[in-house]
Amino acid sequence: MRHRLYLFNFFCLCMLLLFEVSCGNKGSLLNQAELLIEEHPDSVLNMLRQIKNPHQNLSKRNYALYSLLMTQAMDKCYLDLSEDTLMDIAVRYFTETTDSIHAAKACLYAGKVSQQLRNPEQAIELYLEAKDYFGNSADYKYQFMVRNGLGTVYSNQWLYKDQLEAYREACHYASLKNDSLYLCVAFENMGFAFSGLQKEDSAIFYQYKALQMAKACYPTGASGIYHHISSIYKRKQAYSKAIQYADSALLSAADSSSLYFTKGDIYNKMHLYDSAFCYLSKSLLSDNIYTKASTCDALAEVYEGVKKPDSAYLYMRLYNAYRDSIENQTHTTAIMELENLYHHSKLKEENYLLKESAISKSRFIYFILFIVSILLFFIGILYVFFYNRKQRQIHGAQQLVRQKEIEKLQAETEFISLEKKLLELREAFYRQMNSIVVPKLHSLMYPDKSDHKSRIKITEEEWGFLVENTNIAFSDFTLRLLKVYPLLDIEDIRLCCLIKMQLRLSDIADIYCVEKATINKRRERIRKNKMDINDGRTLNDILRNF
Repeated sequence: MRHRLYLFNFFCLCMLLLFEVSCGNKGSLLNQAELLIEEHPDSVLNMLRQIKNPHQNLSKRNYALYSLLMTQAMDKCYLDLSEDTLMDIAVRYFTETTDSIHAAKACLYAGKVSQQLRNPEQAIELYLEAKDYFGNSADYKYQFMVRNGLGTVYSNQWLYKDQLEAYREACHYASLKNDSLYLCVAFENMGFAFSGLQKEDSAIFYQYKALQMAKACYPTGASGIYHHISSIYKRKQAYSKAIQYADSALLSAADSSSLYFTKGDIYNKMHLYDSAFCYLSKSLLSDNIYTKASTCDALAEVYEGVKKPDSAYLYMRLYNAYRDSIENQTHTTAIMELENLYHHSKLKEENYLLKESAISKSRFIYFILFIVSILLFFIGILYVFFYNRKQRQIHGAQQLVRQKEIEKLQAETEFISLEKKLLELREAFYRQMNSIVVPKLHSLMYPDKSDHKSRIKITEEEWGFLVENTNIAFSDFTLRLLKVYPLLDIEDIRLCCLIKMQLRLSDIADIYCVEKATINKRRERIRKNKMDINDGRTLNDILRNF
């Protein structure tokens, strides 16, 4: 009976709002929409879309409120905010008034838009403005949303200390609100923050608290928390507990592929290779390219553990192929994000020009009526108007040029960072591949794991593998080297491969069973006599960047 009464009241309210739309009472409609936004955002969104030409038919305040409500409804309906061009209007209007609550909400949702546009600096600035406008407000829900959004942006920028502080404040307001779901999210985020700081005991503590909340109020969300706890225990090498929580996560997971990988990797770390192979084979069926890449890397370790180097090498090649695909996708995604940001700026500019055009037309009508009485005064006003507009256009063009320069600099910085990460990954893969093919070198490349001091004798076949691996990892390194420096012989090429592997001078001396001074002289002879390089760089520097 109560359910029917609720539906009847809601139906009547919707009919009242539709009647107000048809009668043109836009201000009352927006006030009613603001009351409904929390419980019925989809209905509010449909009603707002029925308002025709809002920039012309609404007052400045109502148009700003319309912009805020439209973005708020889209966010609550889980729609993409990256195409939103209205929030600047709401922020510009409300931040110039004494309406601090609407100003705070406008900054909050503008921060969400910037966050989806991958503009972290602007998102942080807007969230901090929202935080200032809310002040000591007792609206704990929005206080929580601001801190939670701020923590998410900090997390994406690897600012884990700032992330932790933001999530602590979010946890405080979730406690004041006394909402179990909000507390669950806050505790889980605190766990992620402590994981980023490598404080795994604190991370587990908050993940357990989040798990208790999830079991009580959000059972479907428990799977992700179980998975994160399992990953923490795996890093702590508490493998039995890691498997226990991975099994719990599998019971309610919507997508099990990543969990199969986690469980398979745990068995791999335990050297239970049959069980590891069973679960990793399942995770290899995933559609997620990141899961596939991680699985191939883990399978390479499994086959290495069971002494099947050919299969290990095959999966390492597959991992390398998936990694290249991921890098290509990363570049494509970055380009798409830049295009999306540019498209968003263009839409904002068009929206602003459309509004300016409507204002200009209105002014022009009044000017035509006014010209009959005071023609000279009108000419003076018209001159000032066009002069100011020209100045605004010049200023806008200058701002656009500065923005383009900033975007270009950001893109160049991101590209350099990606290239550096690619080189580090390639060198790590190269060393790992050599340690698989020539296990004798493992103790030299990872000296912290062994105190190996005896001479390492490398066979002709193993030398061949080293040269081949160098060419695979560094795009035909030896072939390019011989093409540029044809005086190098096979022994010189082998020494260059060992230097490219970043072995210590003492380890190279042990391999050749000579003194370190002899290796130094040989490096100098190669650099000066066979490469004809005398610019002050060492052979290590030359080969590092070759």
